[in-house]
Amino acid sequence: MSTAVQWIEHKGKRIMVCNFANYDEKQYLDGVDEMEKELLAQPKGSRIPLIIDVTNSNMTQVTSARGKKSVEVLGNAGVVSITAMVGITGLKKIIAQAISRDVHFANDMESAKEWVIAQ
Repeated sequence: MSTAVQWIEHKGKRIMVCNFANYDEKQYLDGVDEMEKELLAQPKGSRIPLIIDVTNSNMTQVTSARGKKSVEVLGNAGVVSITAMVGITGLKKIIAQAISRDVHFANDMESAKEWVIAQ
């Protein structure tokens, strides 16, 4: 596993954190591939707290489609991610909230950690 995809512990709970900050499209796609591989290695029926930091990343229709595909692949494998995203602000956040109802959009990493462990 790279430094971009890591497991941390917060208040006794295990959380996967994906640091995709400042990524371009290719780096993001590679990161999602790695994240998906690690999540698919978890037991079927798992509910995984997941935080994805996309601060200053180049989010495109391609990256959005890849994210949606990952949710589908994980669902088909019986793995559920409890996902909070950090780094989406302004108009992009409003649009993302309208499209992605199963994702929490946190203002910072600390509030993302608190949200995912509370679910």
